Amino acid sequence: MTEHETGSPTEATVPSQAPVAAKGLKYAVDIVFCIDVTGSMSPILDRVKDNALRFYDDVQKNLTDKGKSVDELRVRVIAFRDFKADGAAALQESSFFRLPEEQAGFAEFIRGLVPEGVATRPSPAWRRWRWQLKKIARSGDRHGWCPYS
Repeated sequence: MTEHETGSPTEATVPSQAPVAAKGLKYAVDIVFCIDVTGSMSPILDRVKDNALRFYDDVQKNLTDKGKSVDELRVRVIAFRDFKADGAAALQESSFFRLPEEQAGFAEFIRGLVPEGVATRPSPAWRRWRWQLKKIARSGDRHGWCPYS
């Protein structure tokens, strides 16, 4: 049991009872969007930003359709460019935004992302992020991996 669960351990494992979500469990979710804002993203960055801005509504609808809910949802954005070419300007980071309460701040940050740099193929930054995410997925470690948290 986690610190957020209020039911007893046996309630969560008895198959004949109501679904676990109905047993007093509370869910807190943190999501980090890693967005490539190199020049090569110019053709599609507006679609990526629109999808990010719809994220909360999409999650709520999907969870409601399944009879579930998230009690606390926080999102953070890490926009990245080419580390070699852009140096210290390669990362643009937000703080965590609590949704829906801080949707306006989240939207302002997302709308402020602009593609910069001349990249004609997947950026080295993206390859490094993809490698790190694959490594995490294989290891099963989902906590404490991000150097920017």
